[in-house]
Amino acid sequence: MYMPPELNNQSWIQSVVSNIDPMNTYIEVNEDENVNYISKDQYELSYNNSLNKLNKKSKENIMEDNMLKKEMSIDNQIKELQKKQKENEKKEKEKIKENEKIEKERIKKEKDLKKKLEQEEKELNKKLEKINKQKSLIQYKNQTEDNYLSIEEEFNKTHFKVIKHSTYCSYDNFELLCFKKTNFETSYSHLIYNSIDKDGNPTENNFIQKYMKSKSSRVYQDMNIYPNIKLCPDNHFNLWLPFQIDREIIEERNEEGLKFILNHLLILCDNDKEITEYVIDWISHMFQRPYEKSTFLLFVSQEGIGKSTIFSKLLKSMIGISKFFATTNPQNNILGEFNEALVNAYLIVFEEMDFLNTKGCEGTFKALITNSEIYINPKGTKGYMANSYHRVCGNTNNVNINIPTKEGDRRKVMIKCSNEKKGDSEYMNQLHFCCEDKPTMKSFYEYCMDRDVEDFVSRPIPLTAYQEELQKYYESPVESFLKKKVCYFYHNANYTGVSIEYSFSKLYKDFSNWLISNNEKISYTKRKFSLELGNLEYGGFEKIRKNGDIICIFNIPMLLKIWDIKLDNVDNELLLLEEED
Repeated sequence: MYMPPELNNQSWIQSVVSNIDPMNTYIEVNEDENVNYISKDQYELSYNNSLNKLNKKSKENIMEDNMLKKEMSIDNQIKELQKKQKENEKKEKEKIKENEKIEKERIKKEKDLKKKLEQEEKELNKKLEKINKQKSLIQYKNQTEDNYLSIEEEFNKTHFKVIKHSTYCSYDNFELLCFKKTNFETSYSHLIYNSIDKDGNPTENNFIQKYMKSKSSRVYQDMNIYPNIKLCPDNHFNLWLPFQIDREIIEERNEEGLKFILNHLLILCDNDKEITEYVIDWISHMFQRPYEKSTFLLFVSQEGIGKSTIFSKLLKSMIGISKFFATTNPQNNILGEFNEALVNAYLIVFEEMDFLNTKGCEGTFKALITNSEIYINPKGTKGYMANSYHRVCGNTNNVNINIPTKEGDRRKVMIKCSNEKKGDSEYMNQLHFCCEDKPTMKSFYEYCMDRDVEDFVSRPIPLTAYQEELQKYYESPVESFLKKKVCYFYHNANYTGVSIEYSFSKLYKDFSNWLISNNEKISYTKRKFSLELGNLEYGGFEKIRKNGDIICIFNIPMLLKIWDIKLDNVDNELLLLEEED
């Protein structure tokens, strides 16, 4: 029970208690906290009221509590809801954040992907650009190569490189030109081929620089002359050309023209049929067997009898212009330092023979006639050895020509022509016509091709009266002396038909006396005499050393045969020798 503070003391309580009936008195404290003393009835009434009030109050409190609870529950629910809401909001925020994060990541991924795609696109574009460039480059190369190859194909037809001679060559219209590398490049530096650059723009490129490095340029290991094409190696360039008459189609024939040509050859040979047959076979051999060497023909006569017309017109046209070379100055273009004319030439005609007086020319001249190889020295490039199948002949108006010849000469056939047609203009006009007439050429060619010349190079060479005179003129004093001595040996009583041995010292003494008795103004030392004896190319004579002396051995029958001195006419031969002495 609540009690106000002013009443909450012992004295007050004792005063109250002393005035009250404890058994029937009740103390009431109202709502305003006033203290009243009530009776039991009042108390019970008040108690009931209070209890009712209290119950009511309690109910109200309960209700209020319930309401409070409800309110609290609602508040709690609200709080819970708010909490949940907050949580939801938090979650939402977190979700939003997560979503934002996801979105950011998505955006980042999209950006990264976009960047990656852009990068890939750039790389792809670069690759495409590179491919396009490569495609353009391939196109450029293909177009360049096509343009180049089309020019190279034509260029290769007339140009090539020879490895062995380190030289470049041009072979056009049957004419060979040789170049050093720098000269070749300079000569053809004007040649270009059309192309495009890497950007597709048209350009002009130097052809010859690419050609000199090209694997498809025409290259040979060596070059040489092979009339027999079967003997030409695959990696050699064959400088031999077929004869012009073989390359031409000539349907008609001129047998009268043929007869005229054959008759003119007879006149050129001074109407000597044996010599004429040899000359015709010489020409036939030139056509039939160009891979064999032959002899040198020399025609001597006055001017204007048609001796050069056969060669410079008829044979020149038949073999081809490029295979024919006529010269009045052979010491410069044939026998001199530079002789590249020999590369294309096959038939060489010396229009005059004065070149033999030039020092060094005679040896080269002999080599040209007989040697199977010859050194070609072109001007401006490296020289080289080449096969030689050259045919050589000559013309001269000088009857007293200084061309040494001796007995057994296997190189030269010297013919003094007949002058019977000199001044006959009608005949000369007919000769020129026949030498230029294609049907006549064909008839003469077929005539030559039908002759048997397989053994021509081994046949004895006929001796003309003119050449025999020259041989006597050019006979050395030693040889003249030996002929006379052999005839004396034959008449010697001690001769028994076998070889004779004779002291060299005694033979030299006899020779010296012979020179004096014949008023010869030349002198021979013993050494010079010995050397000239040793140089004699006779099988019937030799020198040996015997008992401290040099002995000369003479095979009399063999020497008489070599010199064509008849055994039954030695006396007459001896008289002729003495008359000449």
